[in-house]
Amino acid sequence: MGERRRIIEGTHGGCRGLPLALLLLGSLSACSGGALWRSRQSRPVRAQVTTKQWSRTVHLERFTEATAEGWRDELEGRPAAVMPTHGQDGVPGVDAIRNCRKNQRGIEKIPVGEERVCVPATVLMACGIQEECLVQEPGAGPDDEACEDVTVYCEEEEEDCRMEMRYREEPVYGELCQFTTWRWAPVSSQSAEGVDDAPRWPALAPASDLERALTEQSYSVTFAWTDGGATKRHVETREDAAFYERWALGDAAELDLSDLGTVKHLRKPGEPWSEANGAR
Repeated sequence: MGERRRIIEGTHGGCRGLPLALLLLGSLSACSGGALWRSRQSRPVRAQVTTKQWSRTVHLERFTEATAEGWRDELEGRPAAVMPTHGQDGVPGVDAIRNCRKNQRGIEKIPVGEERVCVPATVLMACGIQEECLVQEPGAGPDDEACEDVTVYCEEEEEDCRMEMRYREEPVYGELCQFTTWRWAPVSSQSAEGVDDAPRWPALAPASDLERALTEQSYSVTFAWTDGGATKRHVETREDAAFYERWALGDAAELDLSDLGTVKHLRKPGEPWSEANGAR
């Protein structure tokens, strides 16, 4: 008869016979689940607006002629440039294709036939049978063992072979050409910022149809409240000027906090809740 092994089933905290890895995984899941549950709880607090700040930026761009390169077969047939009107609807276009030259643009793989490719492989093969016995209860005698024959597997090295297509690589050439196009290029930027209730844009505006103005804006309102004797603050930053204009210094606010201290929602007393930034 083959080798005789005895496997003793133990008990541990009601998780009888479970591997240690599963016990640890269960504990981590319970902990992370608890943290997630706490983060979904909420409590309201009274707060007050303590500071406000706004920032606005204008970026001026000009539709500018430029030289670029491209493959002749991709350039031919493309429309010519169209100048913008009031800074809108400009089309870069392709004009004056010139200075073409032969240049490698890629590699083509050409099949040349199949070949047999082998790689080392390890396989499990049945190589015998052994008896394994399980003690039904801790401390029981040998007569209480349950035994069964179990197949034993051994590792064997062999080759894994298959037919694979072989390729040769050949360069692919094309005509690389210069051409004239148009693109929006930065000219200048101006910013304005303040802490008052009247946000305004910088005095930077397009001077012709070939220029356009791109804008950025940011508005921040700070809410403060007392929690356990300590002053807490939440800075709500949005790109919405209407949100900024609705709040004045000293205004009362209601904040919906998670148990982890994150602001989930905010509102003026008596108004509907709005979701705070970062609450998702």
